Amino acid sequence: MQHEMLKKMRNGLFLADNDVRRALAPREEGESQPAVLDIGSGSGLWMVGMAKMFPHAEIVGMDLAPANLSESPPPNCRFECDDVNLGLLHCRGGFDVVHVSCVAQGIANYRKMLDEITEVLRPGGVFLAVDGDVHL
Repeated sequence: MQHEMLKKMRNGLFLADNDVRRALAPREEGESQPAVLDIGSGSGLWMVGMAKMFPHAEIVGMDLAPANLSESPPPNCRFECDDVNLGLLHCRGGFDVVHVSCVAQGIANYRKMLDEITEVLRPGGVFLAVDGDVHL
């Protein structure tokens, strides 16, 4: 239900349409594949939508628990059980888009997470966030 509500509010899966499409545009052969990291992927519905919209991109979800999908995800979509509070430096320079939605209550140090996201994003990358009360 949360996914559908946010999708309706954003009129789609994300805002900053031009920036996201530029960041995830298909690449020339030999260049790195476009990639998306969804921190706190929850149900996995946002990731599956992105995987269908950008079949040439790698979509990675990170959450404490595995997604509970009713159908198999597309082949360009994978889930990792991981705790963002333990750090993101193992993802350094690996993603063109990072998405964070409704995870503030589970983040021990939001400022640290934001600092690490800047290391995770490739040059020209896009950070998408939807969250509530955040104490920086």
